[in-house]
Formats: sequence, structure tokens, C-alpha cells
Amino acid sequence: MELLTLIFLGFAVVGLLATFALPSSELDPREPPEVLSPIPVLGHVAGLMKRTFNYNVDLALQNRSKPIFTLRYLGQKFYVITAVDLILAVQKQYR
Repeated sequence: MELLTLIFLGFAVVGLLATFALPSSELDPREPPEVLSPIPVLGHVAGLMKRTFNYNVDLALQNRSKPIFTLRYLGQKFYVITAVDLILAVQKQYR
């Protein structure tokens, strides 16, 4: 049991170090503004685990002035669109 715990902790530490060591991609000026989490790196993931589907709704309500914004989950960028006219424009662009 102790060996398994040490291995798990080792992987967790290596994963966190790799996350911090990887160069963070800067936000392009053409991209939507980023919504930062109170806890760096894992904040949005923790919010998703706690609130599941309502997490993005909560963020949208907290950032009503931003019709579209960027979230980073473990190095990946996700764009949340809250304005209906922008949603329609993005759907038309996709086709």
C-alpha cells in the first residue's frame, strides 16, 4: 500500500512540475479575453469537478460584460460564448 501511494504521489508531482515547466502559450490579441481562476493551473478543473455543468453557467453570469471568453484547462484553451448572435455566427462559420 505504501509503495502504491508513493508511486501515485510521484506521478502527481511530476505532472504538476511538467505543467509548470511547459511554456505557457500567451493569449493571441485576436483571441477572446481570458477568465482566470482563483487557483492557478487546477482552478477551472476543480470548479468543473465541483459544479459540473453549472460551472460554465456560473462563469458566464460572473462575466456578463464578456460575450465570449477563454478558459484554460490544463494547458488547453476553451472558448465559452454567451451571446446568442455570436453563437449563430460561429455556427455559420463552421459549415
